[in-house]
Formats: sequence, C-alpha cells, structure tokens
Amino acid sequence: MRTLEEINAELRELSDKVENAEEMSVEELDEAEKKLSELEEERKTIVEKAEKRSETLEKIRNGLEGTEVESAEERKEGIKMNKPEYRTAFLKNLLGRELSTEERAAYVAKTTDDGAPVPTVMLDEIWDLVSQEHSILGDITIYRTGTAIEITKHTAVTQGKAKSVAENAANDDEKNTFVQVTLSGKDFSKTVKLTYAMSKMSIDSFEQYLINEISTSLGEALAEDVIAQIKSDMAIANVKTSTATNVTYKDVTETFALLKRAKNKFVYVNEATLYGQLCGMVDTTGRPIYQPSANADAQGSLLGGKVRIEEALADGEILIGDSKKVVMNVVQDIMVEDDKDIENHKYIYSGYARAEAALMYDKAFALLKPKATA
Repeated sequence: MRTLEEINAELRELSDKVENAEEMSVEELDEAEKKLSELEEERKTIVEKAEKRSETLEKIRNGLEGTEVESAEERKEGIKMNKPEYRTAFLKNLLGRELSTEERAAYVAKTTDDGAPVPTVMLDEIWDLVSQEHSILGDITIYRTGTAIEITKHTAVTQGKAKSVAENAANDDEKNTFVQVTLSGKDFSKTVKLTYAMSKMSIDSFEQYLINEISTSLGEALAEDVIAQIKSDMAIANVKTSTATNVTYKDVTETFALLKRAKNKFVYVNEATLYGQLCGMVDTTGRPIYQPSANADAQGSLLGGKVRIEEALADGEILIGDSKKVVMNVVQDIMVEDDKDIENHKYIYSGYARAEAALMYDKAFALLKPKATA
C-alpha cells in the first residue's frame, strides 16, 4: 500500500487537472473524477488504520491493556484538553492547510459530535485577556454552563426587618420578595479578515492574532453589556447625580451610603476619572481620599473600596458595589467560525459568544454621575 504522502501528492496533481477542465475531453474528465474518488477512499482507509494503530499504541504505552478503558467522551475531552495535535489541527483547518495523520485523527475524534470547539488553552488565554483588559469581567461571577439557566433574585425584605421591640416581644417573621430571571444569553461577535498573503503567517502567529483580536473586541462588548445591565438592574434610588460638573467628596460618601449587602466593595472608574478627579479629591480636612496601592489586584483604595480601571464607564461616572452580586451565564462559549471571500481574496474569521448577566440584589451597587453639561 502506498504512503499517505504519495496519495496526497497524486490527489493534488489530479485536482489541478480537473480545475482546468476546459483542457480535458469528457472521457478524460470522467476518468479523472473516478480516480479522485478512488484516491479519496484509499486515503480514508489509511487515516482510519492510523487512528486505530495510534489508539492501540497509546493503550500499550499507558499500560491500559487488560484494564478498564476510558469512555469515548473521556477520550474526546482528553484530546481537547491535553493534546497539542488538536490545537494545531484546529488552527491549520482555519488556514486551509494540510493536516498530519496525528492532527487529522485528533481533529476528527473531537469534531465528529462537537463541531470544532476552540482549543482549551487558546480559549483560556482569550478569557484571561478579556478579564485583564476589563476588570469588571474578572470580578463578577461567571458560569460557563453552555445552556440557559434560571436564577432567583432577591428584591426586598417586606417584613421582619430589624427594629426596636418591647422586652420579651418577638420581631415579625421575615418575609422576602424574590423574582425568577432566565439568563438565556445575548449574541456577541467579532469578525476579522486576512488577505491570502497574510494567511501565510506561522501557526503560532496566527493563533496570537486571533486571540488578541477576539479578546479585545468581544471583551469590550461584554464589559459594556455587563455595565449596562448593572445600571438597568440597580435600584433607581441608588443612582445619584452630582450638582457639580466634577463630583465632590460629599457626593462620594453619600453614594457609598446607598449600598446594601455590598460586603466586598469595588470602585469602577475609567482612567480619565481616576487621574482627572479621584486622585485630586480631598476630604473636609484636606487629606486625599484616594490611596494608591502597590498591589497588582487594584489601582488603589477609596474609602475602603478597591479601585479598578474599567473603560466601559463614561467620563466622570463612579460605579461602586459588590461585583460578586453580579452573575453572568455563558450559554455559548467563545467559538471561531471561518469563511472565504474569493472575490476580494480574503479569509474571514468570526469570533462568537452568547452570554447574559444580571445583578442579584438591586442595592448592592450604586452609581455616581457628574452634573449633565449642556
């Protein structure tokens, strides 16, 4: 039996001839198409045998003969999680390049039932960059469930709040108001295009290019949506507008006072607000209220709350609250789809995710806004 390399070479040569069909007679074209089908079957047989041989050798190497063999699902997940062959196969497939026998085996095993999921290492790096670029996404609670979920939001204590009572008298039984919220997701996408010439870059360079492009754009869209959702779910009374163009110390303290059940407080501002306003703000005695920090997890502290940079906020806005009271459900984890624009000679890659967030307690966040300018 011939080698896979020999068959691939003949396939390429014959495919080139068929593409120039005007130079062939009808009989020659029929014969060529028949030969292509035979070569593809021969190629498929070799690949299948190689896959079986690879599985057998792996069992022997790991001492699995005579012991319980992992399930098909576990084997597919192992390929996704641990095999570098799937990573290179995934990226080569996007670039339209030939896969090696090992890469094809890994790719076929993983994609038969699951489509073509982004390799775990690549996916984790995208999420890491997203959370580094947008602190709100690194702080909130994210569930990557892969399905719509229903959560219970606490809205109010209608009876049984703490109060002064007579001696030997009991307080009212506590009664709470809850609502059910379904997080079925919103669509987020980012499309990038590569010219045929640009697609000749190395696999590692292509991977980094996709990671950077997708994480930057999807991260920005996700962060903006989370901020908008927090503002929407927040109690109306927890939104304070300053009477001054630049917010004051009194504004800040009054905004902190609006919070309820915000145990771990974070203060989110964009860079313009941090360096243009907070850094120069002083209390009634003239002391700075913003304290810079040498720790990597925060820019500094403001009245006990950790200060984070979040560019999804507008200039002058200060968002304060407990980020763990925000839940995001990822219905479709980040995926990459590809297409080809033959008219403009470009490869098209689209990063896509489906997710939705909700604030679990409406008074766990408060927003301070500057006076509106004309």
